[in-house]
Amino acid sequence: MRVSIQHRDAADGLIFKKRYHEVCTTVDFSEEELAVIKQGKLGKTIVLERVPCNRVRERLGNLMDNYEPSFWFLRIEDLVKKRPEVWACDNPAQVNGYEEELTAALKQLKVYIEGNSVKPESKTFEI
Repeated sequence: MRVSIQHRDAADGLIFKKRYHEVCTTVDFSEEELAVIKQGKLGKTIVLERVPCNRVRERLGNLMDNYEPSFWFLRIEDLVKKRPEVWACDNPAQVNGYEEELTAALKQLKVYIEGNSVKPESKTFEI
């Protein structure tokens, strides 16, 4: 599993441009990892629970009520796609916090996929 995290600065609005920051994550899974994900039907597995930043909430306004909190969660199926997964943050501090959470979650994902690649063996023992 090869992970690439990039940062972009962006702006919204015609007159009063509001600056925000994006974290672009691309994950290249090995063929073995993709096979485990497909065979185990792991696509819907949640990698990271996240909440949209203020900028996204402001843009959506009342439409935010239409989205379940789980809509914003990062799932394996989001990372398997061959395009970057983009997440908006309000400021550099949020970017740093999100990147730390994402890195920890991706390390756990690696362990999870490896754990699903080996079938448990039957055991008999005495206690």
